Amino acid sequence: MKILENRFNPIIILVLILIILFPVVNRSYHTKILPFQSFTLFCEMNGKQKFPSNGGAKYAPIVKFPKIFRIKFGFWDGEFIQGGEVLIKKDFLKKKTFGYQYSGHMLIIEPTYMPDWIKDGDPPGNSMELQFVGGKGKELSTMRIDYFYPGDYDAIYKCNNSS
Repeated sequence: MKILENRFNPIIILVLILIILFPVVNRSYHTKILPFQSFTLFCEMNGKQKFPSNGGAKYAPIVKFPKIFRIKFGFWDGEFIQGGEVLIKKDFLKKKTFGYQYSGHMLIIEPTYMPDWIKDGDPPGNSMELQFVGGKGKELSTMRIDYFYPGDYDAIYKCNNSS
């Protein structure tokens, strides 16, 4: 019995280490960012912003996006360095720092803050999505903003790594 107890201790420790490291390694692989790294994207609007023909809706007020966004991506979260003020002012973000998800060759920001003017039972406040596409990590070259209905209200930005 004593021999079996000694063999299982290293195995349990190894399993615990692997359980802890898996999310870190997985996120690093998909985002191409290590836990101690970050990079900054400088994104400039390509063309003009499209506005809805009907002038907006109750749940989707008109938001005029800035011509330039400067966004710093860290391992777990990101931060608007320039251009995020309009999203805070229009109640889509509480602060400049945000979390993001990854999907294939895309990083996605979905504001999760529920504005005061949206009541319980109404459509959700996370109707805006910022998609960074065109590669992984520093290779991301395009940002698309889809707002409320796909193709209804959006802007496209060209991005360059400026870190």
